[in-house]
Amino acid sequence: MEKHGIDAAWISSPENHLYLSGFANPDGRIFITAEKAYLFADFRYAENARRLCSGSFEVIEPKGAMIKYLPEIIAECGAVYVGYEEATLICSEFERLKNELSGCEFAHVSALLTELRRTKSEDEVKKMAAAQDIADAAFNHILGFINPSRTEAEVACELEYFMKKNGADGIAFETIAVSGKSSSSPHASPAQRLLEPGFLTMDYGATVEGYRSDMTRTVFLGEPDERLRAAYEAIRQANEQVEAALRPGVTGKDMHELAERVLADHGFAGKMGH
Repeated sequence: MEKHGIDAAWISSPENHLYLSGFANPDGRIFITAEKAYLFADFRYAENARRLCSGSFEVIEPKGAMIKYLPEIIAECGAVYVGYEEATLICSEFERLKNELSGCEFAHVSALLTELRRTKSEDEVKKMAAAQDIADAAFNHILGFINPSRTEAEVACELEYFMKKNGADGIAFETIAVSGKSSSSPHASPAQRLLEPGFLTMDYGATVEGYRSDMTRTVFLGEPDERLRAAYEAIRQANEQVEAALRPGVTGKDMHELAERVLADHGFAGKMGH
C-alpha cells in the first residue's frame, strides 16, 4: 500500500477476505490502515472471527452498516487515499463508501491484490494438491458406482458426498454429470433420468480451505462406434501433445493453437469452443 500511495483499503470480496485473514466470511469486510487491520463480522461470524483472527485484526461486530464505522477510523489514522476492489465492489456500496468518506480520495487495488495472490506459497500449493487428491480419489470411487440403474443426479450427488466425506470443505462449483446426448454440452445440468448409453461427462472439484480443484473426466457406457472412438482418440492425442509441450516460457495461446492443430488433423477443425 505504501508503495502505491494508498493509506487504507476496503476489502469486500470473499476471496480476498479469506486470503488476507484466513477466515471465510462471505458477508464480511476488512479495512486495513498503516497501523491496524479491522475485520467486520456480524453476530453469525463474530465469535469465530475473534477466536481465529484476534491476533492480527481488531474484530468489530457492527450494529448496523459496517461502513458507518469508517469515519472514526479514518479520523484516528488520518488516511486520505483509500483503496477499494473496483473489479468486484458493487456500485451501491461504492456510493455509500464515498458518502461516508467524503474527504477521501479513492484508488483501485484489485490489481495489487491479484499480484499478491499470483505467486503461491508452499502452504497454498499443499492446499491445492489436497483438493486435487480428493477429486482424484472421487473419480476412482465413482467408476465402481456407475451403472445403468443410476441417474445423472445420483452420480453428481455421489461425487459430492464422497469428496465431503473424504476431506473437502465443500464442492468447488456445481457438479456436472451428464450422459448420452447431453454429454456434448459442457455445462449441462444433471437430470433425474437414468444414464444413457454413450459418453458420460463429469466435471467437478473439491475445496480445501478456499483452494479449489477442477477436473473433467469422460467415460463410456456400452461400446463406442468408430466415429466416437475417433473423437476420443483426437482429444487424447491433443491432451498428450500439449502436456508434453508445456514448459516455462510457452504461452497459453501457443498451447491452444497446438491443440487446435491436433484436432484439425483428426477431422475436428473448429470444434474446440474454448
